[in-house]
Amino acid sequence: VASKSLMHEVINETLSEGGETVPPLAFISGPSFADEVSRGKATALVVASEDGRMARRVAAMLASKRLRAYATTDVVGVEVGGAVKNVIALAAGIAEGLQLGMNARSAIVTRGCYEMRRLGLLLGAKQGTLTGLAGFGDTFGTCFGPMSRNRITGERIGRGEKIDDIQASMDQVAEGVPTARALINLIKDTDRSYRVDLKYPIIFGVADILDGVRTPREGFQDVMRDPLRMEMYELRDRTELANLEQRESRLRQREAELDGREAVLAALLAKMSANNEDGVNLIHRLGPASSPSSSSASPSSLSSPTSSKKEDTPYLVE
Repeated sequence: VASKSLMHEVINETLSEGGETVPPLAFISGPSFADEVSRGKATALVVASEDGRMARRVAAMLASKRLRAYATTDVVGVEVGGAVKNVIALAAGIAEGLQLGMNARSAIVTRGCYEMRRLGLLLGAKQGTLTGLAGFGDTFGTCFGPMSRNRITGERIGRGEKIDDIQASMDQVAEGVPTARALINLIKDTDRSYRVDLKYPIIFGVADILDGVRTPREGFQDVMRDPLRMEMYELRDRTELANLEQRESRLRQREAELDGREAVLAALLAKMSANNEDGVNLIHRLGPASSPSSSSASPSSLSSPTSSKKEDTPYLVE
């Protein structure tokens, strides 16, 4: 957690301390509750290895009539999906504990998946991995499954229990608790965009709730006050994220200009109110330089806002 490193990086660093060559490693992930796997219930998994041959060999070894195993070389995507989904499950459980309804839970999980995808792409993951079994697939099982430790922990938090009391009463580990705090540090180190807390409101909100900064209900009220924005983009890599950040910067500049205009208008209205006069009298009193009649602009150029060029919608870009 403190290293801000992914699991394969920690393992490689640890095994190579003696100067020895680290053999190819394989990682297994996906929606797979151990109880169901042990009882032979149908399951699908992903085997990830930077060595594609190793990934395929392990997948073939695991495959059976009841278990399908798929191979990938995207170790980063598999690890990011496996970590972030636990935090999303805490959020889904909190929503359940607050009795917010299925609409809210579905929205929380979906927006949480977007945060997973954004962080994964920044770290070099492939979008297909994040939207597959190891990402969204594992998230669905963890967020809605009755055996999910993280969902159950979140539900108890939503009902008002303290996290220390919950952990003391459990004989299992809810990985999302330490992961939420670790992800905050990782995001701050990785995502250099403006107001990262607005880019990852689910992850930041869960961390704040765990740390007692906000109550569960306050956390979800803050999510509902999240700035309006376009819903999602087909982000394929870090280059597209950089382009979106540039667009966001331009929108912020535009919003600042609009705020300046509003301030000027507010000052003008204050003067009108103080002098108890309407807009026409104020313009004439301010002098010819401020009068529309002294302007060289034609009446057609003084068109209403509805007839002028359409402004960009001041929504924040993801």
